[in-house]
Amino acid sequence: SIEESYEVLKKANLKYALTDEDAVFLWTRGGYNVGRFFGRYPIHIDVEKEDVKSWIKFFEGNKSRYTIEDKPAKETWFGIFYCLHPNTHVKSTKMDGFSVLPLEDTVKFCRENIYTYNPALEMLASMPK
Repeated sequence: SIEESYEVLKKANLKYALTDEDAVFLWTRGGYNVGRFFGRYPIHIDVEKEDVKSWIKFFEGNKSRYTIEDKPAKETWFGIFYCLHPNTHVKSTKMDGFSVLPLEDTVKFCRENIYTYNPALEMLASMPK
């Protein structure tokens, strides 16, 4: 299930941050969810470049499917899968037991993708701090 797929991340002893649409999804408390549909549900996570092999081992050990951003895809991805975004430094904060991109960086992502995320910006602005 989708919920279980997020919970798997809590078992990893590796640094990560839910990013892109997943950061927006978390910060809006599930109120704004785009870029996915029933047949295709990527979960986007920022990871340290040096940890990519460990993440691959973790996902394979959990029988989870994954892909790495900007790498040629070996197949077309359907269903639930993780999309790793390797970075030299992962910025994160804790929220509801998950590591997530900090709010200010999530807002920046929304502004950079304003045509898709303007409603999310409105939701974030009206949410209690």
